[in-house]
Amino acid sequence: MKDLVAGMVAQATEKLAGISEEKVAALEEKMTFDFEMYLALLNSNAFAVASGKLSQVDAQAIHAYVGEAGPDRLNGQPLAVRITLMHILASLVGAKAN
Repeated sequence: MKDLVAGMVAQATEKLAGISEEKVAALEEKMTFDFEMYLALLNSNAFAVASGKLSQVDAQAIHAYVGEAGPDRLNGQPLAVRITLMHILASLVGAKAN
């Protein structure tokens, strides 16, 4: 699944273009990462690569968005990126629990 993350971001961007400003504003509020979620994304990303559930290319793309500066940098990313990373986090946490 090469460039999975880029494809998901593009898809989220397209969907956001078709919704109202009010819904976008509501999503902006909901799609905020706190420090715990930030760490969960980093840890889940590493686990997914180690277990073969995520390619190195996709893990590097996630890491490029997430960075190492904490949730502030992550929360400064475009909404489509944060939506994508929330979906990935939910999928990875669910996969890790199973």
